[in-house]
Amino acid sequence: MLKIKEPVKILSIVPGTKYLGTALFYGSELRDWGIKVLNAKGTKEKIKKAKEIISDFIEKYEPQVLAVKKLDLKKSSKNLNSLVRKIKEFAKRKGLTVCQMKLSEIKESILPQRRMNKKELAQIMVSRFPELLFDFKKEEKNRNRYYERMFEAVALGFSSFYKVDGKIKLNKRYGKK
Repeated sequence: MLKIKEPVKILSIVPGTKYLGTALFYGSELRDWGIKVLNAKGTKEKIKKAKEIISDFIEKYEPQVLAVKKLDLKKSSKNLNSLVRKIKEFAKRKGLTVCQMKLSEIKESILPQRRMNKKELAQIMVSRFPELLFDFKKEEKNRNRYYERMFEAVALGFSSFYKVDGKIKLNKRYGKK
Protein backbone atom coordinates (compact mmCIF):
# COMPACT_ATOMS: atom_id res chain seq x y z
CA MET A 1 0.00 0.00 0.00
CA LEU A 2 1.26 3.49 -0.89
CA LYS A 3 1.98 5.73 2.10
CA ILE A 4 1.33 9.42 1.58
CA LYS A 5 3.75 11.60 3.46
CA GLU A 6 2.07 14.51 5.20
CA PRO A 7 3.88 17.86 4.88
CA VAL A 8 5.93 18.95 7.85
CA LYS A 9 4.51 21.85 9.88
CA ILE A 10 7.02 24.57 10.71
CA LEU A 11 6.58 27.45 13.12
CA SER A 12 9.21 30.09 12.42
CA ILE A 13 10.06 32.89 14.78
CA VAL A 14 12.27 35.93 14.42
CA PRO A 15 12.69 37.30 17.93
CA GLY A 16 13.16 40.84 19.08
CA THR A 17 13.01 42.47 22.47
CA LYS A 18 9.59 44.01 21.72
CA TYR A 19 8.12 41.83 18.94
CA LEU A 20 8.19 38.31 17.56
CA GLY A 21 7.85 37.87 13.83
CA THR A 22 5.95 34.62 13.25
CA ALA A 23 5.03 32.40 10.34
CA LEU A 24 3.45 28.96 10.16
CA PHE A 25 4.05 26.67 7.22
CA TYR A 26 2.31 23.46 6.26
CA GLY A 27 4.90 22.09 3.89
CA SER A 28 5.84 24.97 1.63
CA GLU A 29 2.39 26.57 2.06
CA LEU A 30 2.15 29.66 4.25
CA ARG A 31 -0.79 29.25 6.65
CA ASP A 32 -0.35 31.99 9.26
CA TRP A 33 1.90 35.01 9.74
CA GLY A 34 2.14 38.09 11.87
CA ILE A 35 3.77 40.15 14.55
CA LYS A 36 3.26 39.25 18.19
CA VAL A 37 3.90 41.94 20.75
CA LEU A 38 5.88 41.04 23.85
CA ASN A 39 4.00 43.49 26.02
CA ALA A 40 5.82 42.73 29.24
CA LYS A 41 8.44 44.41 31.39
CA GLY A 42 11.74 42.71 32.03
CA THR A 43 13.37 39.72 30.39
CA LYS A 44 11.66 37.10 32.57
CA GLU A 45 8.21 38.45 31.74
CA LYS A 46 9.05 38.66 28.02
CA ILE A 47 10.27 35.06 28.07
CA LYS A 48 7.01 34.04 29.75
CA LYS A 49 4.99 35.93 27.11
CA ALA A 50 7.02 34.36 24.27
CA LYS A 51 6.37 30.88 25.72
CA GLU A 52 2.63 31.66 25.84
CA ILE A 53 2.67 32.73 22.19
CA ILE A 54 4.55 29.59 21.15
CA SER A 55 2.24 27.40 23.25
CA ASP A 56 -0.77 28.89 21.48
CA PHE A 57 0.77 28.05 18.09
CA ILE A 58 1.62 24.52 19.25
CA GLU A 59 -1.90 23.94 20.53
CA LYS A 60 -3.55 25.37 17.41
CA TYR A 61 -1.30 23.96 14.65
CA GLU A 62 0.78 21.11 16.16
CA PRO A 63 4.05 22.02 14.39
CA GLN A 64 6.90 19.53 14.39
CA VAL A 65 9.65 22.11 13.81
CA LEU A 66 10.47 25.44 15.39
CA ALA A 67 12.71 27.53 13.14
CA VAL A 68 14.40 30.39 14.97
CA LYS A 69 16.56 33.07 13.41
CA LYS A 70 20.14 32.62 14.56
CA LEU A 71 21.27 35.91 16.04
CA ASP A 72 24.41 37.78 15.16
CA LEU A 73 26.13 37.81 18.55
CA LYS A 74 27.84 41.10 17.74
CA LYS A 75 24.51 42.84 17.11
CA SER A 76 22.29 41.27 19.75
CA SER A 77 21.88 41.97 23.45
CA LYS A 78 22.30 39.72 26.45
CA ASN A 79 18.52 39.83 27.00
CA LEU A 80 17.73 38.89 23.41
CA ASN A 81 20.22 36.01 23.52
CA SER A 82 18.58 34.81 26.74
CA LEU A 83 15.13 35.01 25.12
CA VAL A 84 16.26 32.90 22.16
CA ARG A 85 17.96 30.33 24.41
CA LYS A 86 14.80 29.95 26.52
CA ILE A 87 12.57 29.70 23.43
CA LYS A 88 14.75 26.90 22.05
CA GLU A 89 14.76 25.05 25.40
CA PHE A 90 10.98 25.38 25.65
CA ALA A 91 10.45 24.10 22.10
CA LYS A 92 12.67 21.07 22.73
CA ARG A 93 10.74 20.27 25.93
CA LYS A 94 7.54 20.40 23.85
CA GLY A 95 9.03 17.84 21.45
CA LEU A 96 9.77 20.16 18.52
CA THR A 97 12.82 19.85 16.33
CA VAL A 98 14.68 23.16 16.49
CA CYS A 99 16.24 24.58 13.34
CA GLN A 100 18.30 27.77 13.24
CA MET A 101 19.52 29.83 10.30
CA LYS A 102 21.36 33.12 10.07
CA LEU A 103 19.82 35.86 7.95
CA SER A 104 22.66 35.43 5.44
CA GLU A 105 21.83 31.70 5.14
CA ILE A 106 18.14 32.49 4.62
CA LYS A 107 18.95 34.96 1.85
CA GLU A 108 21.40 32.53 0.24
CA SER A 109 18.81 29.73 0.24
CA ILE A 110 16.21 31.97 -1.41
CA LEU A 111 18.39 33.57 -4.07
CA PRO A 112 21.86 32.03 -4.19
CA GLN A 113 24.75 34.27 -5.17
CA ARG A 114 22.71 37.46 -5.02
CA ARG A 115 23.08 40.11 -2.34
CA MET A 116 19.85 41.64 -1.08
CA ASN A 117 18.66 43.87 1.72
CA LYS A 118 15.71 43.16 4.01
CA LYS A 119 13.26 45.12 1.85
CA GLU A 120 14.25 43.09 -1.22
CA LEU A 121 13.86 39.90 0.81
CA ALA A 122 10.34 41.03 1.76
CA GLN A 123 9.55 41.78 -1.92
CA ILE A 124 10.67 38.28 -2.89
CA MET A 125 8.44 36.79 -0.19
CA VAL A 126 5.49 38.86 -1.45
CA SER A 127 6.10 37.61 -4.99
CA ARG A 128 6.05 34.03 -3.66
CA PHE A 129 3.15 34.62 -1.25
CA PRO A 130 0.83 37.34 -2.66
CA GLU A 131 -1.26 37.24 0.51
CA LEU A 132 1.56 39.26 2.14
CA LEU A 133 1.03 42.23 -0.18
CA PHE A 134 -1.30 44.07 2.21
CA ASP A 135 1.29 43.91 5.03
CA PHE A 136 4.05 44.93 2.63
CA LYS A 137 2.09 48.02 1.54
CA LYS A 138 1.51 48.95 5.19
CA GLU A 139 5.23 48.49 5.90
CA GLU A 140 6.16 50.87 3.08
CA LYS A 141 4.16 53.60 4.85
CA ASN A 142 5.72 52.97 8.27
CA ARG A 143 8.59 55.12 9.47
CA ASN A 144 9.70 52.32 11.78
CA ARG A 145 10.02 48.85 10.31
CA TYR A 146 7.23 47.10 12.19
CA TYR A 147 6.70 44.10 9.87
CA GLU A 148 10.36 43.45 9.08
CA ARG A 149 10.56 40.53 11.55
CA MET A 150 7.41 39.01 10.08
CA PHE A 151 8.84 38.99 6.56
CA GLU A 152 12.06 37.48 7.92
CA ALA A 153 9.99 34.82 9.71
CA VAL A 154 8.24 33.96 6.44
CA ALA A 155 11.59 33.70 4.65
CA LEU A 156 13.00 31.62 7.53
CA GLY A 157 10.05 29.22 7.50
CA PHE A 158 10.18 28.87 3.74
CA SER A 159 13.94 28.21 3.79
CA SER A 160 13.65 25.85 6.75
CA PHE A 161 11.10 23.71 4.93
CA TYR A 162 13.70 22.80 2.34
CA LYS A 163 16.32 22.30 5.02
CA VAL A 164 14.30 19.89 7.18
CA ASP A 165 11.76 18.27 4.85
CA GLY A 166 12.45 14.57 4.75
CA LYS A 167 15.29 14.83 7.26
CA ILE A 168 13.31 14.62 10.47
CA LYS A 169 11.68 11.52 11.84
CA LEU A 170 8.26 12.21 13.24
CA ASN A 171 6.52 9.88 15.63
CA LYS A 172 3.15 11.53 15.95
CA ARG A 173 0.43 11.67 13.37
CA TYR A 174 -0.23 14.94 11.57
CA GLY A 175 -3.47 16.82 11.88
CA LYS A 176 -4.54 15.05 15.07
CA LYS A 177 -6.39 17.29 17.52
